[in-house]
Amino acid sequence: MTHKLSIEAIKTLLIACHEAKRVVELQPPLPEGLTPGNLKVLDYIEYLERTAQPPKVSDIADLLQVTRPGITRLVSELQAINVIEKISDKQDKRIVRLRMTDEGRKIHAYYIEQYHSWLHKLPISAKQISTPLLPPSPSFNFGLYLLLIIGFSSLIFATSIASDFGWFSIEVLALFAICLIALTAFYKQSLNSSTPLLSVQIFRYLPYTLSTASLLLVGFICLGLGFLIPNYAQLVSHTDAFTAGCLLLPGCIIGAMLAPISGRMLDKFGAQRPILLGNASILLSVICYSLYPGELSSLLFIVFYLFFALAKVFPWVQL
Repeated sequence: MTHKLSIEAIKTLLIACHEAKRVVELQPPLPEGLTPGNLKVLDYIEYLERTAQPPKVSDIADLLQVTRPGITRLVSELQAINVIEKISDKQDKRIVRLRMTDEGRKIHAYYIEQYHSWLHKLPISAKQISTPLLPPSPSFNFGLYLLLIIGFSSLIFATSIASDFGWFSIEVLALFAICLIALTAFYKQSLNSSTPLLSVQIFRYLPYTLSTASLLLVGFICLGLGFLIPNYAQLVSHTDAFTAGCLLLPGCIIGAMLAPISGRMLDKFGAQRPILLGNASILLSVICYSLYPGELSSLLFIVFYLFFALAKVFPWVQL
């Protein structure tokens, strides 16, 4: 049997929702790689760790009343930034439990415990708040930003002039050295900075690092083919400029049409299979281009690039 809410009850409910939204907005800005969902999981881990024992993933899923795959994703994100760690059960080594790291306890203390203590000091009505009782937002770290600019600019210039000076020329090697020095300094200073641009600890999580490297390789392949195919068609296959410029068009249209369904594939199949399928298809496309360098007609260019464009939809969206 259902009951309809009165108009006054609905008004009270809407006011409560509005007040709750304002309270959430008082939360300090979260660091890179951390979401409100991550914080909620972290809070439950701390609660179960304090009141019972380090929980399993299924324990968190039951408490939050969500599916286990959803919690597994949030747990993996927390593990990637070294906030929690997985340990074996003392009695049954097959059981994996979750435990906060020292970094996780610092985050929990600041973003949950202190946040709640700040809320406790607030007036009863959030409408009376003129200035939030929170520490100021961290400032932008221009030093780290400059190191990133120097590092990636040196890399781009080195690869650009390599065809003119040679990969082992002094100019190219010097630019690569500058790139390495700048990115190494960025990494070390990010570890010690209180306001890093990026939580570099996440690269200690091997699956994330490999996924990022795969995405970068796909990006380089995409840029390379976009430049080489039209030029190759004109210089080697003696195709006219208009036809050479249109060789990539069918693949781009197919890729754009399939992009909206990528999210549905992620929900239905998860991330692993689309990523593996997409990368395998990209590899197949590149191999086809390599096997038939002197026999590439306009039709083969289009067909091979269709494989590439089709595959590009899956891994890029999922990563």
